[in-house]
Amino acid sequence: MADRVHLLRDFSQTTLLSVDIARVDTWHRPGLLLIGDAAHVISPVGGNGILMAVQDAVAAANRLVPAMRRGTATTADLAAVQADRETAIERVQAKQVAIERQVGRARERGRPIGPPPLLKLITALPGVRGRNARANAYGPNPPRLDLGLLSSTLH
Repeated sequence: MADRVHLLRDFSQTTLLSVDIARVDTWHRPGLLLIGDAAHVISPVGGNGILMAVQDAVAAANRLVPAMRRGTATTADLAAVQADRETAIERVQAKQVAIERQVGRARERGRPIGPPPLLKLITALPGVRGRNARANAYGPNPPRLDLGLLSSTLH
């Protein structure tokens, strides 16, 4: 493409990947569990897509390993994974929609895209900056892998 880059005069001549922030109503059927983008699409805004998928896998392991060991993994076990994760997914998606709307309004008005001055000032405070970084890095209600469930599997 190097021989054509000179044809681009401004950013409006490019396109961006269109991502619909959505989720399916039910993540499971007998013998099937959807997680990650198969269950809920996370926008690239905030870089949380892979985080949410990995956390879905952790929640699934915590719920399904014991059930599978008993030989009784049921649809209720699959539904429990969705119940464990759905609120966090809804919160992340709602935040992404709000950010995308804010950016869209700024672009329509020809304003710079960035946080407002007051937010910049507040997030300059080390405690606030760290809390916001952790919230984005781990998302809401991050599950912890129950290593006790997996220990006998690893031996």
